[in-house]
Amino acid sequence: MYLRKKKMKKGFTWYLRVSDSGVIREKSLGTSSKDDAIKMLLKFSEYCAVNEVNPAELIDDVHSILTHGRVKVEAVTIRESIELFLKEKMAICKPNTVKTYKFILGQLADFFDYDISVRAISDSDIQDYVRNSNWSHATMRTRYRHVKAWWSFLYSKDLVNKKISPIRLPAENHDKSDVMVNDNDIERIITAFNREKSKKRMEHHFRKHHEQIWFPVYLKFMYHSALRRMESLSIRRADIDIEHSCIVVKALHTKSGKSRVIPINRGILDEVIDYADTMKRPVKAPIFVHSADYVYRCFKYYAALANCPEATLHGLRHSRITRWLEMGFSTIEVAQMAGHSNLNVTMNYSHLTGRNLSKKLNILMD
Repeated sequence: MYLRKKKMKKGFTWYLRVSDSGVIREKSLGTSSKDDAIKMLLKFSEYCAVNEVNPAELIDDVHSILTHGRVKVEAVTIRESIELFLKEKMAICKPNTVKTYKFILGQLADFFDYDISVRAISDSDIQDYVRNSNWSHATMRTRYRHVKAWWSFLYSKDLVNKKISPIRLPAENHDKSDVMVNDNDIERIITAFNREKSKKRMEHHFRKHHEQIWFPVYLKFMYHSALRRMESLSIRRADIDIEHSCIVVKALHTKSGKSRVIPINRGILDEVIDYADTMKRPVKAPIFVHSADYVYRCFKYYAALANCPEATLHGLRHSRITRWLEMGFSTIEVAQMAGHSNLNVTMNYSHLTGRNLSKKLNILMD
């Protein structure tokens, strides 16, 4: 591999030449400066040595290597581009995150066509996909966020010509008071569960192993721990520290990738342990073995029976975070227990009411 100067109509330019089995291949470096040409030669040689690649195989990509430090990737179809994107995400994201990307981008590919070129997609096409009239505003924002990440990846790999244009979506409703749940709501939901359980026991086809005895235990556990749904379903008997009345959430199952410790009422932990012992759960196996979708459907069913149709499982998390702040925990402490990496997120989760703040002020004044 060496340099050769060629005379052009106006001046001259340097070429990079590589000999491969007696066949000489060359590529213009686009410069007339000998110093620049030598630097390019050294950089290209270093790249080939590090990657253990024959320079003759990469000489056509020399400009991409010198400019971007990598070979230009060619992915013609949507299918190929999605595969490349997911392959990169698998190395840095959790399996559930990759699964979400795969699902959303699969829907996008169905909307267009798996075998069309990514360069054939325009901004208006993506807007048509995101602004689906059958989706809620929250779903639109989620779809746009994931598609934007995919498109940014394509732009970084020179697979598309320009970045995606901002799409104006309906504003997010930050008034989340309707999702808050209090102690009375929990009692009403459990009462509705017990009433429905008694009703089912009277049916002739009742089977005891069909009883959802896990539900009231799980509901109280979620209400007092502020766990995310997937985090709660990963808790094992070994993660419960009875001596210190707390649970340890492993980093593998958290959204932030960091483990954390959450203090919980001792009585609630005793109920969870009794349930685990009753069901003979192994120490290192999850205590609650149901799917996230099944848990959510059960909660919505009994919440509707208790005349709390707007209550959500995520509302339990909002409620506990607010309660922690009202109990006197600092914002940093609450963020640590909730698993938030940003204090602003914790503040968005809090729903402090004037009545409770007034009570606290009166206590301090006394």
